Parts: sequence; C-alpha cells; structure tokens
Amino acid sequence: MYDNYGEICRNLCTCEEKEGVLIVSCENRGIIRLTEISPVQFSMYHLLLTGNLLKKLSANDFINYTGVTILHLGNNDISEIELHLNNNKIEILRDDTFAGLESLEYLQIDYNYVTNIEPNALSRLHQLTVMILNDNLLSHMDKVVELQLEENPWNCSCELVALKNWLESIAYTALVGEVVCETPFRLHGRDLDEVSKQELCPRRPMDDGAVRPAPPSSTSGYYQTTPSAVTTSATSSAVLRSSSKPTRGTRQFNRTKIKPTSRISGGNPYNYGPIIAFQTKSPVPLDCPTDCSCNLQISEIGLNVNCQERKIESISDLKPKPYNPKKMYLTGNYIPAVRRSDFVEATGLDLLHLGNNRITVIQDRAFGDLTNLRRLYLNGNLMDRLTGEMFFGLQNLQYLYLEYNKIREVEAATFRHLPNLQLLFLNNNLLKTLPVGIFSSLSLSRLNLRNNNFQSLPVSGVLDQLKLLLAGTMVNEVICESPKRHAGMELRSIESDQLCPDYADAYASPTVPTENPWTSTSTVPLSVLILSLLLVFIMSVFVAAGLFVVVMKRRKKSQSDRTSTNNSDVSSFNLQYSLYSNRPQYCVRGAQQE
Repeated sequence: MYDNYGEICRNLCTCEEKEGVLIVSCENRGIIRLTEISPVQFSMYHLLLTGNLLKKLSANDFINYTGVTILHLGNNDISEIELHLNNNKIEILRDDTFAGLESLEYLQIDYNYVTNIEPNALSRLHQLTVMILNDNLLSHMDKVVELQLEENPWNCSCELVALKNWLESIAYTALVGEVVCETPFRLHGRDLDEVSKQELCPRRPMDDGAVRPAPPSSTSGYYQTTPSAVTTSATSSAVLRSSSKPTRGTRQFNRTKIKPTSRISGGNPYNYGPIIAFQTKSPVPLDCPTDCSCNLQISEIGLNVNCQERKIESISDLKPKPYNPKKMYLTGNYIPAVRRSDFVEATGLDLLHLGNNRITVIQDRAFGDLTNLRRLYLNGNLMDRLTGEMFFGLQNLQYLYLEYNKIREVEAATFRHLPNLQLLFLNNNLLKTLPVGIFSSLSLSRLNLRNNNFQSLPVSGVLDQLKLLLAGTMVNEVICESPKRHAGMELRSIESDQLCPDYADAYASPTVPTENPWTSTSTVPLSVLILSLLLVFIMSVFVAAGLFVVVMKRRKKSQSDRTSTNNSDVSSFNLQYSLYSNRPQYCVRGAQQE
C-alpha cells in the first residue's frame, strides 16, 4: 500500500495519508542517526521523530526532506543543533515553532518574510548562541520589557559595538543588571555602558599578549591584585556560586574557562585606599544563600544575589543571609509577603526585583532600611491596595514597577515618601479612580496608567500633573470610556476646560478642594447613566406610540369629513335636478298654440 512513498514507510515507520498530507510516524523507534531513515517521495508530509536517541543535528541532515512541513524532534538526546531555515517563506515564529529544540545553538532564518516573533518563541532556547535574522520584514522591537544579559563572559571588542548601539536604542528601563566586560584585560570589570566605542574598537587594537604599561602609581588607575582566591574555596574573586545547585542555563565549554583576576575601575566613586591593591581578600563579604548564585560587581564594589525561580517562600529563608548586597533578584518565586525583618542588613541595596511572586501584603515600613534603593520591581504580584507607609524610607527610589497586580485602591499619601521618583508603572491593574493630589509631590518623567478601569479622574494633582511630564515620555494612551462626548479619545488630547468646565475657577482658588465639594462635582456613575438612558428610551417608545394613535385618529376623521361633504354635494345636485324636472311646461304649449 505504501510502496510508492519510499522505503521508510515499508520498514521502520508507519505512514498514513489524511486530506492530502502524509503523516510519517517514526516515534520511539530507537533511531540514533538520521541516516537510518530516508526521505519520503511525497509532496507534503509531517515527519514525527519524537522519543528517539538522536544526539546531533547537522546543517545538511534534512537537505533532501523538501516536502516536510512539520517536524517533531521532542524527547531525544540532542545536544548539538544547527538549524538553517534561510531562503524560505516563513512569516511568523510562533511560541511552539521550536518546541523540542531546547539544545539549539545555531539558528539561521535570514532571507525570509518574518514580520512577527511571538513572545515565547525563543524562551526555551537556553543554549542558543547564534541567531541570524537579516533580510526579513521585522520593523521594530519596541516591546522589549526586560532584558537580562549579566553573568556572561563578555568580550568587549569590536564585535560588541553593534550590541552597545542596540542597547542604547531600547527603553532605558528594559536592561536589568549590567553587561560587564570579562576580556580584554584592559577593560575587565567595567560596564559596557561606561566604555566608549573607541575603547571597544581602537584603531590599533591592543594585543593581550603584548607588553602593557606599568600600573599607575595613584589609586585612580586599575588596581592589581594577586591571583588568590577570595574565599577558602576555589571560587574566584569575581563570581561566587552555591555548590549545592548549578545555575540554570550554565553551558560547559570545550576549553577550561579561567576568569582573570578581578580589578577595580578607576572611575569607581568608592575609595578604599591603596591597600586594596595588595590584599588577598575581597572587601565585600561573599556570603551567598544556598540555591542562589552570587556575583561580585567589581565596578561598584557590591554583591549581586540571583535567586530567580528557586521556589523561595520567604525572604527570611535565605541562608546564609547575604551581607549588604548591591542587587537582589528574587523573581519568579512563591513569596506571599514582605516583612520588616527581611531587609534589615541591606542598607546598600540599589536594585530589588520581587516581580512575579505571590505578594499580597507589604508590612508598613518593610523597606525602611533601604535608603539607597533606586529600583524596585513589584510587578506581577497580587497586591490590591497601596498605602502611604508601604514605601517609607525609599527617599532615593527612582523607578517603581507596580504593573500587573490587582490594585483597586491607592491612598492619597502613597507616594509622599518618594520625592525622587521618576518612573511609575501602574498599568494593567483594576484602578477606577485616583485620589486628589496623588502626584502633587512628585516630578515624574514617565507614568504608565494603561489598561485600568478608570471611570473618572480628578483634575487637581492628577490630570494637571500629566502636563508636567517631560517631553517625549509616554503615558501609553489612557483612553476615555465615558462620558459619551469623550469616549475613545486619548486623555492627553482633551483640554482641561472640556473635562471640567469649572477647572479654571477651581485652579485659581488658593484653597485646596475638600472631599465633599469634589464628590458633589464627580461624574455620574455608569449604572445610573445606563438606567437613565433606558428610561428615556421607554418614554420615547410611549410618546411615539401616542403620536401614532393621534395621527391615525386625525386621518380617519378627515376621511369621514370628506365623505360627508361628497354626500351633501350629491344630495344637492339630485334636489336641483328633481326641481328642474318637475317644472310646468305651459310655456312650451303656449308657444306651440301661437
């Protein structure tokens, strides 16, 4: 039956044709190499190779499989893959396009028609090192929300100029962490954003093996340290990882990777004196919690603690507790609450990422000791209310992310302890209104209120503050739903006097509006508006019916009047005719006698 399809259908695999497409099932057949099967002689077919023992896929392994439209390679032992899809007609990379290719390292999709890459299309490709997308139809990547590139051995050379240019073009809040140079020696430990393009790619590149100039005598240059371990283990002074669990996504290279000895950039504002150039112990205690990975940020003399997706249920469970870390990433755990005792010894913390947890409660003054914190991520949690004491002590906070929660209520004094706040994300919550004067004490440069349930917004302290945002910032289209005259319009495009006719008088008054007069001028609730419209509609129906009845009666009356008039005319005519016909004819006879 399947002789015409080829040898593969006669021996190893089963073939079945459905609606003009041949399904070739070679699942769980113990196939070790693709040479054990042969291409099918069919114009369009699906090839299922799930559950076999394939270890390596090379560029030309599928060169003769021109009819394959769907290829399944899940549940194999593939560790090396090169996938070439260039010069085809691919238009979209879907979330499941590369399902089963978790070990893919080389992906070439150039010269296609790709216009869209779905959010999770590349999320499982942890081993991907090369991706070629040139000569497609991609127009922008403006939806990059978060990009983490740290803890990589970056070679800061000419090849990194393109990456530096691209990082400078995306949103400044998208890059989490730093891209720290590992090589060459002269740039080791420096952040990529602090390195100029001339330093990355000098006209006459410095050979790492060449003789270098002597180190500067002052502490403003690069410090030299002895190549000794920071701790008693074999851990280098730059990176410390917990030995109980390997870091997710770590790749093993063919050659032994030896990290250069750590140095400190001369531009560092922290001055520890010349003695740091000769000591054999790190100036920062490297106590890393179990199941986490820690990185010593040499350029800022601080410890980065990475505890992402480690099933942590309480911050106090981190043992040993890191001493005064610089950055803490606790994303994707099961943390339900933030307590006052969680960050007692973290006064130097600069970034705290608590996104995508299960936080419903933040105790008052839980962040009270984090006076140096600049970035706080609380997105993707379950909070429903924001209070004034929640952010006490965060006087240096600049970026606050509260999107994708269930926030319904925000107290008027919520942000009073955040005088330096520049960026605030409150999008994708359940807010219906904001209290008067909520942003009065702030100088925001970016505010995101998109995708909430706003029914009304006060002018004072809210709408009038939107005009003070710096030019070029995005509020992300706050679209009005009611009243009808403003429905579908962007909030920023509506003049204040159109929103509130009495705005000019209220704004000129030196007294601050109280709660009662503001309530009296608030907009009509949507339910009352709908009920009123329904009553108006019903009344309109009754009025229309009454008018119809009146018109019909008038029409019938006019018809009856016309009929009676016609009858009277006919009667008068008959009467006249009868009178004329009964007149005496003596005149005629007299005439005849004469």
